[in-house]
Amino acid sequence: MGVSLSFNSSKNQTVISIRGSFTHALRTEFFHAITAVPDSVIELVIDLSETEELDASALGMLILLRDKHPGSETVIVLAPHSPIEHVFRTANFHQLFAFETAV
Repeated sequence: MGVSLSFNSSKNQTVISIRGSFTHALRTEFFHAITAVPDSVIELVIDLSETEELDASALGMLILLRDKHPGSETVIVLAPHSPIEHVFRTANFHQLFAFETAV
């Protein structure tokens, strides 16, 4: 469980993966991850394919991430048929982020 960060310099891509619950309890780990993302990153991937639940504070953290890296394309990766996608659509996050389905 938790937050992990990986870089792919050839694609100028950073991936932040969240496993388990994406809740207020991860705020410090998530903040450390987003501050480690280079300002020059072109694509920022938030991998939620192994995220089981999220709360309202997680939505706020994603907005914070978007505000901190406005020049990056942010893509959220979800598991197929994830109930989390319903939460994002209800909160109109599909208008703020691009979504992909994990393979």
